Amino acid sequence: MRMAVAAGEARRVRRELSAPGAGHGLVYSTRLERVRGLMRRRQLEQLIITQPQSIYYLTGEWVAPMDRLDALIITGDDVRMLCYNLAVIEPENCKTVIYSDMGRALPCLMELMERVPTGIDGGMAARFCLPLIEAMPEVRFTASDCVDAARMICDALKDRVVIHMNVFAPLALARRIGDDRLAAHIAENPAAVKQGLAVIAEEQAYLAEQAVREAGCDGCVVCFQGAELRRFSPEEFDEYVRPYDMRVLGAANAASDLNIVHFCGWDEWKNRFSLWREYPSRAVNWAIYVDGMDLVRGRDYFGGRTVFGGFDNRVHGLLYTEPRGVVMEETRRIVSDYAEATGSTRGLMIGADCSLLPDFERERITWVREALENM
Repeated sequence: MRMAVAAGEARRVRRELSAPGAGHGLVYSTRLERVRGLMRRRQLEQLIITQPQSIYYLTGEWVAPMDRLDALIITGDDVRMLCYNLAVIEPENCKTVIYSDMGRALPCLMELMERVPTGIDGGMAARFCLPLIEAMPEVRFTASDCVDAARMICDALKDRVVIHMNVFAPLALARRIGDDRLAAHIAENPAAVKQGLAVIAEEQAYLAEQAVREAGCDGCVVCFQGAELRRFSPEEFDEYVRPYDMRVLGAANAASDLNIVHFCGWDEWKNRFSLWREYPSRAVNWAIYVDGMDLVRGRDYFGGRTVFGGFDNRVHGLLYTEPRGVVMEETRRIVSDYAEATGSTRGLMIGADCSLLPDFERERITWVREALENM
């Protein structure tokens, strides 16, 4: 009862704020039109918003769905709302569908949706998002947050640095459910796994394209896994990994000729590089300390492409543990050894084997840059 009274009071306040002369209705309309402008730039005709703070920002209604699904659907000229019956909200000028059976959440959402290119915000839970994508194969779905973030970075830094978007290959994302679970799914229903990988590949391919063409990135760092010696045979790799990798990499290369491929030393397992050798790119990055192939040998192996790396990214590596002078001296050594072996520093980019972890002290990477600038 208390919740219903509070909700009723919230509706009363909302109506008062939206009343003529209050000015807030105009605020919400302005915000919606701003969102629609971004949708047009992204070539989206529909946007599904599930994050409570975003719904509140656009409607003045606060929802707290917990484990349920509440959603705001924005089209070019309409706004629709899906909510669980306990939410008891009533957005004005908005077609609303209220459901009480959790099993009806997705069917009700689909009833509200048009079959047009659709964006999904980053807050939609996977247990709703993935079945929705599977149930509507005729709709092109796009996640919007990454490109928007890349655009802001490019706007701020484009004239100062080269900017690449990190784009994971499909298997790297699919593995996040756990290697054992993924292996069990492959054994039980390989066709369904391939369908899932194909869906992920389309989304990542679109992300790679939009990162360059819409956000303004110079290229992508496309990150690959699956060639570990202990994971797939070459035949399994060609069946479950390569086709979906190439869909993403092909899209990235169509958008830019400055892409970097990263061959990950995940779990510190050595890779079968022959499976990746012909993946086309401008530059190559790999775990030289895990795979035992240094930058000079790697440049020859990958056909003279630019090589990127030199530092171990792991927490026990020199870049993480040693003082400034040691890091700078190691930088000079990497460059010197490469130049002595190849005759120049052409085709060399200094960096780490893989992502620098969240607890990495970012000042340390400036020591590398300082050493390079003073050589």
